[in-house]
Amino acid sequence: MVTGILLKNGTQITADIVVANADSEIIYSKLLPNKPKVTQKARRNLAKSIPSLSGFSLLIGLKAD
Repeated sequence: MVTGILLKNGTQITADIVVANADSEIIYSKLLPNKPKVTQKARRNLAKSIPSLSGFSLLIGLKAD
């Protein structure tokens, strides 16, 4: 369970929810501790997966009045 973040300067920020805008492999390999069984299982699953690119594009045309 994540309870906050630890900044490089040592400052701890507690939070009920933490959102990471990063690749799942980075999150599980560099940001989360290795001890919890939940992250170990996710790391094993990521090691078995084939990396791929993903993206989402939304093109909108608007007409001004």
